[in-house]
Amino acid sequence: MTGRAATSSELLRQCVKSAKTLGMRIIKLPHGGIALHHEGGPTIFSITSGIHGEERAGPYFLRDQLARWAEKKEQIPPFSFLIVPIVNVEGWDDGYRRPDDDTEINTGFHKNGAAKESASIVALWRRFPPPTLFWDIHQDVCSTHSYVWTRKGKKADPFNAALADHLHVPIQPWKGFTGATDSFMRRHGVPFVTTTEVPPTWDFDKRVRWMRRAYVFMVRWLKTHQRLGGSASGSRASDASSRPSPRA
Repeated sequence: MTGRAATSSELLRQCVKSAKTLGMRIIKLPHGGIALHHEGGPTIFSITSGIHGEERAGPYFLRDQLARWAEKKEQIPPFSFLIVPIVNVEGWDDGYRRPDDDTEINTGFHKNGAAKESASIVALWRRFPPPTLFWDIHQDVCSTHSYVWTRKGKKADPFNAALADHLHVPIQPWKGFTGATDSFMRRHGVPFVTTTEVPPTWDFDKRVRWMRRAYVFMVRWLKTHQRLGGSASGSRASDASSRPSPRA
């Protein structure tokens, strides 16, 4: 990215333009953001980004991915999608980690949500069945390398272990962060849950390309899951044979 960053309304308009071309449902959220819903069957891929306002690469990756589908450069995978491109629209426009009221959104995804943004997202999630795979896209504020979070431990979490192997990054155990998106999704029985981080020291385009690599792997994982008869409830979540090759 060069020059001025798009405002939240500018970037979301670009997302909506692609979403309309794809026939997606556009859902306006109470806190000012939007969600995009594509109905494509029982396998559901849910993605959030922009929880922290200064973490720019994730929303741009999602904008670009929507455009790839809309421009027919790539076929939309055979899943349903629920995408929130920018959770924290106030923080995005201010270039600040938190929204205007300085509430920490990242640990607010418990019960009905602690902040207006997390409450809005929790209410959205409750309108749909739990996803098969949930991905929360982040950027670490101080790390010099990318990594993948897990709350289970590497041996107990073959999906995140395979994702980390594919990306050649470490897998980081969660410590604290009670109320994060990850803990909400796991409490609701989502079989595949990941939070990824890229470092701020990387070139912006490199961060976006890394997210693209992660996305491609997750699509392949879900297709393998479907092929082996895995349902939206994740009946094959622990089947090691469902893992695609890290080099796939």
